Amino acid sequence: MMARPTRPLVWHQLQFALPLAQDTAVGLVERILADGSLGRVVLELRAAGGQAVWAVGSRAGERLVSVVRELVPGCRVSRGVSRRTVDQAVVVSARPVGTLLATERLAAVVRAVLAAMAVTAEGEELVVQLQLGRRFAPEALGRVEPQGWLELLGLVPIPSLSGERGRRMRAQVGRHRAAASLRLGVRAASPLRQRTLLQGLLGALRLVEGPGVRLRARTEHPAKLDSVRR
Repeated sequence: MMARPTRPLVWHQLQFALPLAQDTAVGLVERILADGSLGRVVLELRAAGGQAVWAVGSRAGERLVSVVRELVPGCRVSRGVSRRTVDQAVVVSARPVGTLLATERLAAVVRAVLAAMAVTAEGEELVVQLQLGRRFAPEALGRVEPQGWLELLGLVPIPSLSGERGRRMRAQVGRHRAAASLRLGVRAASPLRQRTLLQGLLGALRLVEGPGVRLRARTEHPAKLDSVRR
C-alpha cells in the first residue's frame, strides 16, 4: 500500500498587540503544549531589514487560529507568510548541569533575541524556528517532572531522582510538555556576515544559560529549516 501523502503546513502571520504580556504568551504556549490534537506546530520569528515577523505553521487550520485569537486578545492573524530560504542553519540543544530555566527569564531572552534580530540590514534575514512535535501528558506523582521551559519543550532531559533536589521534586505535580527542536537560520551576502549575525543571535539565546543549562549549536543543512523537517 502506498503511504498517504502528508498535508503541507499552513502558515499564518501573527501581529500581536503590543506590549504583549508575558502571562499571555506563556498561556498560549501552555495551551499548545497541552492540546495534542493540534498536531505538529511550528513557531517562527523572522527578521529582515530590522523588522520582525511572527508566524505559525500547522495542519490544524482554523482550530489553531481560533486558539490564538482566544488567548491573545487583539492579535491579528492573516494567512500566508514570506519564508525565503536561508544560507546557513544551526540546530540548538541544551544540556542540564544543575538547576532549571525559570519561566521568568523568558522575557529577558525574548528581548535580547529581538534586539539581535533588529540589526539585520536590507537583503538580510535571521530566523528562529521552534518545532513542537509529540506531546507528553503529565506523569503520576512520585516521578520527577519538568519544571523549566527547556524541559517542557523537550530540549533537555528531566533530571535524576537522586539527591536532595530529586527528593524535593517527587511530590510536585507534572505538566504537559512536548518534543521540540530549535533551529536558527541566516541569509546574508557573505559567509562572514552570516557568521556574525548567527553569533549575535546565539549570544542572545545564551541568556538562558546558568548553573543549570548550557547551550550547544551545531551546523545543519539549511534545507532542514526551510522545509521544517523533523
